[in-house]
Amino acid sequence: MATPKQIRETYAQVESEARRLVSFLCEDTVQTCLEETATRTGEDLDHIKQVMAAEWSMAGSG
Repeated sequence: MATPKQIRETYAQVESEARRLVSFLCEDTVQTCLEETATRTGEDLDHIKQVMAAEWSMAGSG
């Protein structure tokens, strides 16, 4: 049977891996959305990223 220390260590490893996976999936989803927006609008992808970064920055400061 696992000791409490082993359980905590395993939980920490699983939590770390889950956070990494969620972060990757979110980044991938955002990137896909930005690419689709650029394709749909005909805008440059870097321009779309700059606009979105500015909007997110303003939303966070309010």
